[in-house]
Amino acid sequence: MTNASSAPATEAQLPHPPFGTTIVTHDVATFRTHRIFNLIIKDTNINRDSTVFVSLTEVHGVNPEFGTATVKLYNVTPCNGEVLVRVEIDWNTDIDMEARYIALNRFK
Repeated sequence: MTNASSAPATEAQLPHPPFGTTIVTHDVATFRTHRIFNLIIKDTNINRDSTVFVSLTEVHGVNPEFGTATVKLYNVTPCNGEVLVRVEIDWNTDIDMEARYIALNRFK
């Protein structure tokens, strides 16, 4: 008897065949805000099948800072030509932030 749990984990968990990937874009988006908000990063290299990684950092001038505000990344949704990011900055006033992102696309 064969069941799904006897298959190798990599085969059972991959939604697509394991094609190669390539970095298609990376950049930094800077903004000033606080509380929960939606950030839209426009990039024509991103499509709905892209895998996008986002990192959030408080900045002072051009320097990253481990500030006292709590920063939470809730959602990252790639779309055609943009990526939607939901963020919470737990602070009472606007602070300077940057979102660094990298997008990967599969190729056959």
